Amino acid sequence: MSCCDTLLLSRAGHLGDSDSCHGIKSDLSRLSLQRHNWKGAHKASVGCPYLETDGEPGDFDPMNIAKQLRDLGDHYDATVIQPLMRDVQRARTDQVASMFTNRVEYLCKTWVAERPEIVPEKHLLKATMTLSLYLKNNCPDLKEYVRDAIFHILNNQLGSWIMQQGGWESVSSPL
Repeated sequence: MSCCDTLLLSRAGHLGDSDSCHGIKSDLSRLSLQRHNWKGAHKASVGCPYLETDGEPGDFDPMNIAKQLRDLGDHYDATVIQPLMRDVQRARTDQVASMFTNRVEYLCKTWVAERPEIVPEKHLLKATMTLSLYLKNNCPDLKEYVRDAIFHILNNQLGSWIMQQGGWESVSSPL
């Protein structure tokens, strides 16, 4: 039962018993027509005491309804969908950056175990640059997400070590 059917039944319940049965049957048949043909339904509902419309019988404008629906859709998109997408995008950014940092640390530990004679900071630098270049070449849409993770590794984990070595020129010697 649609909301229109419910409205008709509730309004008909307020009438006397003699009017209720006749009114409900005729209004339900009009609603059945209304579901299939808007213009026919409007014509069928003219003079119906139970069905309320907002305007005159001849001023039905489907373009106005379409505009209102479009406005409602735009409002819903702006207030619900776009904020949700921004939250999802932020979550994706955090996950990609976290994954990148975890993979860099894993590579670094693996290389340190293989070649302990090289300082761990060089392995960390190599792992960071290797994964960065891999992502840049194979997953260019992810490079924006890992940029902050790369800066964090370079500034927070390697920055003081690079300065102790005398800058980037001294650090750039091959492994």
